[in-house]
Amino acid sequence: MCSPDTLDSMSDDDASTPWAFRLVAIAAVIVVAWVLLWPVLSLARSLVAIALYVIVGVIAYQVGKVAGRASRTPRE
Repeated sequence: MCSPDTLDSMSDDDASTPWAFRLVAIAAVIVVAWVLLWPVLSLARSLVAIALYVIVGVIAYQVGKVAGRASRTPRE
């Protein structure tokens, strides 16, 4: 472990990474994450759309059955 004198003699500027390098590294991480996650998000969006189409279709079918039964003329 470092002594307090050693810690006082170190400045933050000497031990830190330059801001330009940090910005480039953050930009690179964002681009890589975007490239890797875009297909996953696209697949998830497609699966949600298909599920919603099925749900809407089932609801429309059920509403159509009820409407069809209600529009029948009573037999005598």
